[in-house]
Amino acid sequence: MNKDNALQYLPLIHALADGKTIQHHYGDMSWRDKNDSIGFGSSPENYRIKPAGPKVIYVSTYPDGSGISYTEAQVAKIPAITKSKIELVKYVEVIDEESK
Repeated sequence: MNKDNALQYLPLIHALADGKTIQHHYGDMSWRDKNDSIGFGSSPENYRIKPAGPKVIYVSTYPDGSGISYTEAQVAKIPAITKSKIELVKYVEVIDEESK
């Protein structure tokens, strides 16, 4: 961290102070929890606040194969689509515990 990029680290520092877990991105494309002292020696994009849980999206698929994705909050607001030929599919992210 230096004076030129210190502002990019502020959300991470605030999250750490709030007790949230910070993760570091490694060369093998995995994110791992930083439970030890964090020195922020890498660039800011190599750190993130650990996501709260798996991501969930809903996709409405039309007969022509096209589709639109929605968040859970958006899905709650759309009318029941099961009466039409539109299929609503829920996708849940799988988190690989070994890559943590």
